[in-house]
Amino acid sequence: MRPEADALLIPRLIEEQNFAEVAKQLTSLSIDEITPQLLEKVVDSTVQTGDPTLSELVVSELISRKQIKLAVQLFHKLTKHKVVVSQPLYVSLIQALAGQNDIDGAVMAYYHLKDSGQNIRVETYAGIVDAYTNVGDMINAKRVFDEMYKCGFNADVRTYISMINGYAKRNNSSGISGIYNLLRVDVHVEPDYELYQALLRAYGQIGDLNMVFRLWDGILVSNITIDGPLVKTIFQICGRYGALARAQAVWRKLHIASFQFDSETYTAYMVALIENGFSQPALELLLSMKQVNLELDDKCASSISAAFGEESSKEKEHFLQTVIEQFPHLTMGSFNAHA
Repeated sequence: MRPEADALLIPRLIEEQNFAEVAKQLTSLSIDEITPQLLEKVVDSTVQTGDPTLSELVVSELISRKQIKLAVQLFHKLTKHKVVVSQPLYVSLIQALAGQNDIDGAVMAYYHLKDSGQNIRVETYAGIVDAYTNVGDMINAKRVFDEMYKCGFNADVRTYISMINGYAKRNNSSGISGIYNLLRVDVHVEPDYELYQALLRAYGQIGDLNMVFRLWDGILVSNITIDGPLVKTIFQICGRYGALARAQAVWRKLHIASFQFDSETYTAYMVALIENGFSQPALELLLSMKQVNLELDDKCASSISAAFGEESSKEKEHFLQTVIEQFPHLTMGSFNAHA
């Protein structure tokens, strides 16, 4: 059946309340074929049946196609008719509006949800906080975060991470510390490695090395499982700020604890050394990888090359040549594979 015929088929499917087939047909239509008349049919069906399923399918389809203006128009039609829209759809719409930097529209949708009489669930609050933090709107993110607490909900790990990342994007040290202080007294949250990684990155972003190392020392004496991403993060921060003595201490302590280093953690430590002018120790580290049967991939090779900077030098040339000799599956092209 031609796409034009699909658009003609939808009104009959709506009358039959065959919503699954309507959704299937909608995905085959071009955006031009989703006409105002078709949207009116959808709204009329929802108002008549009291079932928002079809309307929500259409709004979700429009959002997935980045047709946010049309999605908002349909949303407003529904709310005008007092249709109770599901909370996941509110979250999707707020995320889409925030993603387009339409903060006013996102705020309006949130307050419409509050006025709808629904009991807002904790996962809804979390999704809305995410929407704001993803675009760096920490004023509204904190407002929703605080309202969540006032309503008797406790933030989960995901929401704490979202707030920490949002403040880090803004280089907001007081915001990061405020969330960290809340976290310390929150008996409902069990910090995991992802939460600690977010904190390490956030304090690294604002250059607070005292807090970075305090957190790292806390991780070492906690029950947190230390994994590769955590170790990469501490090496990256040490390299960025020239804290090589601390990086070396981390390396030694983890070796003593029989931590299983992988290619990426080796690379992160090598990059830290190279960035600070210690290519010879980094070269020795590279050679030691073969002894523990580790391989380098293009991503790691590219990171090593980038650590030397863009300008060529004999030191860089010698190092990269040694990489190829030790890992013959790599080529000179590998060093630019992920540039």
